[in-house]
Amino acid sequence: MNIELAAVILNKLAESGVQDIIVCAGARNSPLVFILEKIKNVRVWNFFDERSAGFYALGISQREQKPVAVITTSGTAVAELLPAAVEATYTQTPLIFVTADRPRSYRGSGAPQTIDQVGIFSSYVETCFDIHHTDDALNFTGWSQKAPLQINVSFAEPLIDADIPILDFKAIDRKYFPVEDLFASRKLVMDQALVIAGSLRADEIEILVPHLVRLGAPIYAEAQSNLRNRTELKSLLLLGGEKSVEAIFKQGLCKSILRIGGVPTLRFWRDLEDKYHHIPVNSVSSTDYTGLSRSVQKH
Repeated sequence: MNIELAAVILNKLAESGVQDIIVCAGARNSPLVFILEKIKNVRVWNFFDERSAGFYALGISQREQKPVAVITTSGTAVAELLPAAVEATYTQTPLIFVTADRPRSYRGSGAPQTIDQVGIFSSYVETCFDIHHTDDALNFTGWSQKAPLQINVSFAEPLIDADIPILDFKAIDRKYFPVEDLFASRKLVMDQALVIAGSLRADEIEILVPHLVRLGAPIYAEAQSNLRNRTELKSLLLLGGEKSVEAIFKQGLCKSILRIGGVPTLRFWRDLEDKYHHIPVNSVSSTDYTGLSRSVQKH
């Protein structure tokens, strides 16, 4: 049943659009590892260190704009993924953690390679599936892709209990999540706005640039926005660094802020909490986080 269950999980990853799987091999996740040795049309990356594997997956997912899976063995190996889970949550990057586990009867026993893996990521995963049988529910319908998922799978011994199937990811129907047009159907009421652009994905940039051109507002583009090299925006970009943002508001040249993309990192953004608390902030982003404790108009 272990091999069959491992195959079900890998099929579900394929359906979800996964094209890269990061593997930290161990004894307990060997049903998955053995199948991955024969798998077709998916990139498999091998890592010794789970913490590094989690951040590598984070980078691939942000680059490819697709979910990426990380497979670990049981025990403290799972805990090493927490930093990546936190980062993925706040950047709303779709990761899937497949954490191999010992049988449920070992829970609370203190046996080697046995810790409480279910719920270990707390609020830093959207859902945790705790499965040990092929009949267990493993349904990703409704996954927002704005936080990681955890599939905690219990494998009993003997771990390799059937012939190893050859899976072809290309032959499995995939579900793709469309990119949202952040400006579509949004009526923004702004009074002399300054645009502050945080991190943006490549697919978002292609949609946003024409809107920014039509808007014609000055833009402070952080490096991670990847807008600084767009020739269409050259006449709108502020080139004076962070100090230019504060100068604009001191001189009364702008009266509000339109934030797009991820939460900005410049010092001025923190000053909006107190020193410039009177400046209205509009937020247009695929993420749910405003980066401010005060009221922000989200669109």
